[in-house]
Amino acid sequence: MLRNHKFITCMVCMVSLLVGCKKDFLEIEPKGKLIAKNTADYDLLLNNPVLVSFSPISTPVMGDETAGISTLFPTLVTGTMSLADQKAFRWEDDIYLPSDNDSEYTQLIRQVYIYNKIINEVPNSEQGSDAQKASLKAEALAGRAWVNFMLVNLYGKPYQEATAATDLSIPIVKEADISQTKFTRATVKEVYDLMVSDLTNAIPNLPKASNRLRMSKAAGEALLARY
Repeated sequence: MLRNHKFITCMVCMVSLLVGCKKDFLEIEPKGKLIAKNTADYDLLLNNPVLVSFSPISTPVMGDETAGISTLFPTLVTGTMSLADQKAFRWEDDIYLPSDNDSEYTQLIRQVYIYNKIINEVPNSEQGSDAQKASLKAEALAGRAWVNFMLVNLYGKPYQEATAATDLSIPIVKEADISQTKFTRATVKEVYDLMVSDLTNAIPNLPKASNRLRMSKAAGEALLARY
């Protein structure tokens, strides 16, 4: 009897677990978090301060206008003079340690993630007109082009027609997928081709300038003229 009782109890528990683990549980939106769903949500994403912020970086001390003397060297630029700053100031081949996360890449790739999320998802968002969706996607496309322009100039050689098709640059990331772990460096030409394509597609739907922190048609045309 005791053995049967234990068996029945186990079966009841298993059935309860199976019933409780319905798909609906995984679809519950977490409290205190807003999951982008409506067109207005993607509009708010474009106001994210991450898109206009940049952590202290070491590359400015490599500029021609930067000078230093030994007594002030420990406080150059950042006030704390990191090891990366010192290496950059001396134009060493390897600025960062293997354990470092350089903000030049980590900050900018976060921006690419947000822009990709808007580009890929806003066309199917809810409660917005086609014109609104097209405008927001255009802003994200132009924003991605600008970020890729900074990345390609930080991690690739200057564009030279003769070598751009073989000079390696950054990986091209077009999906907002944090599970990706394998990346292949694209050529300088491939990155520039993507930037030109993004801006060409964006400009017809970009809004007039209304906020200096958001992309406008004038800004998009100015960027395209640089490429």
